[in-house]
Amino acid sequence: MKTMNHHPRPWQVPLPLLLATVVAWTGTAVRAADDPLPPNGLLVPTAESKARFAELTQEVVYVRRNILGWQRLLTRMGDPTGMALDIDIASLGEEFVTQGNVPPAYPLMGDTNDPPPQTVAAVDNSVLDAFPPIRNQGSQGSCSAFSSTYYQMTHNTALARGWNAKTGGDTFRFSPKWTYNMINGGSDSGSYIADAMAVAADHGAALWSAYPYTGSTGDATPWCLDSNIWQNAISYRMQAHYTISSIHTPTGLSNLKIALDNGYVAGFDSYSPWGYNGWIQGAVSNDPGTTNDTPYIGQQICTHVVSLDWGHAMTIVGYNDDIWCDLNTNGVVDAGEKGALKIANSWGTGWGNGGYAWMAYDALQNETAVTNGPAPGNRVYAIGYGNYASNSRVYVSTARSSYTPTRIGRFTVRHPKRSQMIMRVGKGAAGSAVPSQTWTGAALSADGGSLAFNGTTGSAVTATFALDFSGVTPDRGYQYFIAMQDTLADDQNGELIDFALIDNPSQTIQYVNRATDPGAFSPSTGVASGITAYASIALPLGLGELTDVTPASGLKAGGYTVTLRGTALGNGTDVTNITLGAISAQSIVSQSATQVVIVAGTAATAGVGNVRVFSSSQGIAEQPDGFTYTDNGKLPQVIAFPPQPTRRTSDTVMLLATASSGLPISFSVASGPALITGGTYLSFNGVGNVSITAVQAGNEEYDPAPQVTRTFLVLGNTPFKVQAIALTNNVVLRWTDPMASGISNRTVHVRSSTAGYPLTAASGAFMYTGTNSLYTHTNLTPYQTYYYSIFVSQNGSTFIVPNTIPPAGDPIITSIDDIGQTGENEP
Repeated sequence: MKTMNHHPRPWQVPLPLLLATVVAWTGTAVRAADDPLPPNGLLVPTAESKARFAELTQEVVYVRRNILGWQRLLTRMGDPTGMALDIDIASLGEEFVTQGNVPPAYPLMGDTNDPPPQTVAAVDNSVLDAFPPIRNQGSQGSCSAFSSTYYQMTHNTALARGWNAKTGGDTFRFSPKWTYNMINGGSDSGSYIADAMAVAADHGAALWSAYPYTGSTGDATPWCLDSNIWQNAISYRMQAHYTISSIHTPTGLSNLKIALDNGYVAGFDSYSPWGYNGWIQGAVSNDPGTTNDTPYIGQQICTHVVSLDWGHAMTIVGYNDDIWCDLNTNGVVDAGEKGALKIANSWGTGWGNGGYAWMAYDALQNETAVTNGPAPGNRVYAIGYGNYASNSRVYVSTARSSYTPTRIGRFTVRHPKRSQMIMRVGKGAAGSAVPSQTWTGAALSADGGSLAFNGTTGSAVTATFALDFSGVTPDRGYQYFIAMQDTLADDQNGELIDFALIDNPSQTIQYVNRATDPGAFSPSTGVASGITAYASIALPLGLGELTDVTPASGLKAGGYTVTLRGTALGNGTDVTNITLGAISAQSIVSQSATQVVIVAGTAATAGVGNVRVFSSSQGIAEQPDGFTYTDNGKLPQVIAFPPQPTRRTSDTVMLLATASSGLPISFSVASGPALITGGTYLSFNGVGNVSITAVQAGNEEYDPAPQVTRTFLVLGNTPFKVQAIALTNNVVLRWTDPMASGISNRTVHVRSSTAGYPLTAASGAFMYTGTNSLYTHTNLTPYQTYYYSIFVSQNGSTFIVPNTIPPAGDPIITSIDDIGQTGENEP
């Protein structure tokens, strides 16, 4: 017998919840007794959990760039058109080259021998529409499920499917309750990341809207009992799990950065953050040599990590090479002090920097690389549980753009102790009593503790679940099984009540119930005590052949007749199920062994799909891609146009998008200060929000594709300049509100010098920051010339002023009542 299983797991004793005393280098690692934090929830890895993690994940040796990754990199290289590179663009989900595969050659520069930069310098994927809002795990130790299911699975699936998980609502976010309640062993005592990943791979996940997470005590043990949610979750099964190792090395960190450049987020485990004394807290310093760190000065950053007895799972959403933390407190930017990863936590927006925190690159080492940097004796690698270089790794899960299971088994069972029940799907030769091939998923596999399905003790509970048959090559001509093993012969019996074999994925091919079809069950009662009970359904080989479908396309409204012709389509009376592209026929008008006439059903969307005829005597006759539902008689198409990052007014961008039809894409400026030349080259003539629309108008074969519009912010590069001579000891500066140019949430910053214009936001004295339209510079030397640079920022993050303002002209002689500058070029 061939068996493919995720083996049952022994559950750990909960980790101690007593705080350890940690003597740390400078920084904060203290939690007030009246400021409770959520439990951590990451169990200490065991040999078994490590083996399971290794089985689930593929080791990455090289990361290719997708469209978004190239756009970000080319912009940094100063060649946003991409014309200087012979670039290799990976499709979404195909970026990770694993061990055993030869990585493609890195693209060579066209006009220089200098290698291209490996990373972008700063990426923040939490601002993408795909990333969900920061949420709080509450009183449950569900960090593994939050990191893997809520943050990473939601984000990476949203990337693949074009969802807006940030503001689109809970129908575009996955529920950590689905995962955590199935992997915590029946008690709120934490879990393993590997188990969360296994559930996502084998069963998918429930949407938050369908199975909401509460985070409350006592809500961590019930399983989902809605078979429709189970069946829908299968369509979100993750594509693959990858491990990027050696994050403490340049190669590992570079691979992680490229994955982040590509838009992904990555999960990891660590000792617990500040509040639990594992992460040592510092503050982002102000590097006088750059303004790129200005929006982040003073934000919380992990300077290093020390060993504790418990851990926590979190998510990496970005990085910034310009973040500086003065790790040795000498006031100088030293080698090794620059750069940090951006981390998303599941402790709500009140933690860290609105729910996020920085982790210094130096913290990735178990020994500081900074002279006189933090070096306590219990310092460990910041990423990875335990002070082992082999654990210094992150994981990235890729998602499918769509997934339709070939065949699903839906079944009803009853058991008082779910930890004694193992469910399997299987198949065997036609007429066989037991399967020769089985598959066991990560869930419903002797787990969940000695509780009923609803998380209670005492009485057995009846529930209906669904499993994907893809693990047993669901072809025809076999007997299909659902198997329920009861692992202990006692008075806590399991009962297998019914079994439905569902095709494509909503058509029930056959259904058996122990009350009406006892011959389909073994034993006929469906009761198991220390044995395995089976229910089986025969799926004939499909001796028939479907040769013609007329018409081969039709409007999605349905209601018209379609004639299916072939051989051995049935015996003339036993055709029971017919689908056109997974849409059930409204009715069967007539049938014979060679022809079946149906009335087409109604499709929600246009699209092409297989045509299937099922009869109990001949099985399934199928014609791949045999019918197309259309909006108006033409074929549908869609546009893939990735989100656009923030741009500068000096940028020139080559727009990249593709249509599923292969037809060319055209672009237009929907709004904002932008120009498109040559069809695809985008440049900017001002600041503010820019919206670009991708269009494919269709042809005689294809419908127009739904237009896709991407909106992003364009930032300026040059400050507004004012030169003034003080007649008294004051100079008054006035400006118009920048919101008049479409810039919201603006803050004005004034810097001054007596030796020329402060050209950057970091040079000169920082005289004023605020939202007023007037500033009075006082205590000046009369008749002294003063130079002012006026900057504007949005949301306190990036300087955004026009780069088209000319330098100031003749000096302006001012008094306390004079306007320092007037005219059209006000900021």
